[in-house]
Formats: sequence, structure tokens, C-alpha cells
Amino acid sequence: MRLQLVSKHMQQQQQQQQRMHVLWTCAVTAATALPCLGAKMDARGSRKFTSTSKPCSCDQRRPTNVAARQRDYCALLQYQMNHNKWQFNEEKKHILGTDDLKRFSESLKMKMLPEMVFGHNQLRFQHKDGLEIKFNTFDALKERNRTSVLRVKMADKWAKKKETVKDLQDLDPNVDWTFTTNYKGSVSGVKQKYKGRKQTGTNKNTGAVSTESEGKERGSEEAVEGKLDEAYVGEVTSEKIDVQLLMNGEKIDWFSNMTLFEDELADNGLSNLTVMSRVMKSCFLIRMRFYLRVDNVLLRVYDTRFFHDFTKNYLLRDYEIRESSWQQTKESTKMDLFKTPVDEIVRLLPVKRKVVHKILL
Repeated sequence: MRLQLVSKHMQQQQQQQQRMHVLWTCAVTAATALPCLGAKMDARGSRKFTSTSKPCSCDQRRPTNVAARQRDYCALLQYQMNHNKWQFNEEKKHILGTDDLKRFSESLKMKMLPEMVFGHNQLRFQHKDGLEIKFNTFDALKERNRTSVLRVKMADKWAKKKETVKDLQDLDPNVDWTFTTNYKGSVSGVKQKYKGRKQTGTNKNTGAVSTESEGKERGSEEAVEGKLDEAYVGEVTSEKIDVQLLMNGEKIDWFSNMTLFEDELADNGLSNLTVMSRVMKSCFLIRMRFYLRVDNVLLRVYDTRFFHDFTKNYLLRDYEIRESSWQQTKESTKMDLFKTPVDEIVRLLPVKRKVVHKILL
């Protein structure tokens, strides 16, 4: 009986290994097929999908050796489309290797980087008159918070051991280990500039526009909640994103979804920055989301949305912060926050700050 069980177990292991081999082969085949897919899309004329590696034609034989597969995997994939005076560009690649991470760390002066850094990933929307909106990992990490008061649930126990454990002695407890970033995208080529004092935000209760000096005089967080970055030059507005236009059922001509960085906070949660975009015939929408989950401590979301109706000479940037403690969210929702999808969690979190800017083309 025991021999039969052992034999059955060995058969199951062999079957599992065979299934894993098939999955791995399919994944490699899909990766090597990307340049060929690009050749097909180029032939259609309306879109461009290219690779920095030499593109293969459909009748070429697939590379069978590991080196050839690795070259295809390491290619920088580029996707481009032109529509209504705009050019949309997407560049994607795998996470940074050791050498690139070292250069990244030195340039950013960061001792600790996220576990997965997609340093080659970039999304760029450029108007023919010069306005450019760009999203990339380097700029995002430059805008990171330098300090943090957040602590994981085990922090008190670790603090007691700090005097005896050398690794803990070398850690700076004030560094923002959550990689929270105030990055709202990189915008350049804006024509109109403010005259006089810099506009900083709007009162969320009255809608009144505040200036930097007024905010300092009142010392009110509410007055400067929409503080405008130097790179952004636009006016605060009460106008909202046209949700009905986004929901009218138009065909999506362009869709992009990329990750800029991600970290599991040493198995204490999740911190990631993602960018999604879609372009339709009448408008486009970009959403960049920083999502932070510190298990049993905090939930935090920074959403930045760029919306443009092609019939108008401006676009909107909607910046929103949602945040709540883990316990408060759990008690109010009665949900298992470990299993609940991120989008559903975000809708449940209270809005702490919100400001909309109008950026002229």
C-alpha cells in the first residue's frame, strides 16, 4: 500500500513538471512572438508597434536557443499612435537589472529602492503645439516622501531588538519605506503662465482660489491642499471630468496599462505605482494611481487623472487623495481587506483632498 502511494505521488510530481514545462514554453513563445506581431500591425498602417531588437517576419523560424529567446525578452517594446493632433507613445520593458538599479540608486540618492523597478517604462502624450504629458519611474521616485511616521504592527518588537541586531541598527526609522510619492506626471510645453503670486489651491468648502502667501498667513492646510507644482501651470477650476462622455460606449482605439514600481514592504503590505490610459474618438483619459496597503495599519491612494475632450483647447488634471486606517475601514465595511479588489477598496475610502486644474494647450 505504501509503495502504491509513493508511486502515485511520483507520477503526480512528473505530471506537474510537465505542465510547468508547457506553461514556460508558452510564455517564451509569446515573448518571441511580439516582434512578429508588430510586423503585422505595421502592415495595417494605422498603428505602430516596434521593438529595439531586429524585427522578425512571420515566415521566419522561431529562435530555439536560450540566447535568442533572451534577446527578444530584453527588447524595449514601443507602441505608438497618432490621433487628433496628439501623438501617444508607450515604452515597456522588464524590471531593472543589478547595474541599472545601482545607477538608479546613485542618481536618486536612495539607499533602498522598491523590489521591482520598471525604470524603462514610460508613457508619453504629446500635442503638436508643444504640450507634453509624461510618466516615468525616475521622476516618480524623485517626488517621493523623504520621511514617514508609519510603522508596521511588529515595529515595537523590532525596536526592542535594535540594540542587539546589527542589521536593525543600520536602518533609519525616519526614511519613508512605503515609497509614497506625490508625483502627478511630468508636464512641459504649457503656454500660459501665472502673473504675480503663485496660485496654490482652492478651499474645498467655498471653492475660493488661494495664493501661496495667503495660505501661509492663515496657516491653513485646507487653503493650500491643491498646491501647484512648479512644472504645472494652470488654473484651479470647479469643472469636472465628463464621465458621460467616457461612458458613451465609444470604441477604445488605444489602451495602455503599465507598472512603474512595486514593493511588498517585506510581506507587510503593498506599495505600487501604475498608469492606465485609453483613447477614444472624442477624448482620452489617463489615470496614475499610487496604492499603499500597510497590513493592519493603513490604506492610502493618490489618484491623478488627465482628461481631454478633443473639441476643447484645454485638458483637466484631477488630483485626489484617499486615506483611512485599517481598523476604521474594516469596521465600516465589514469586508476582508486582504481579499477585496483594489478598485473596490478605493471607492470605500474617504476623500481627504481633491483639486482640479485646467491646463491650456
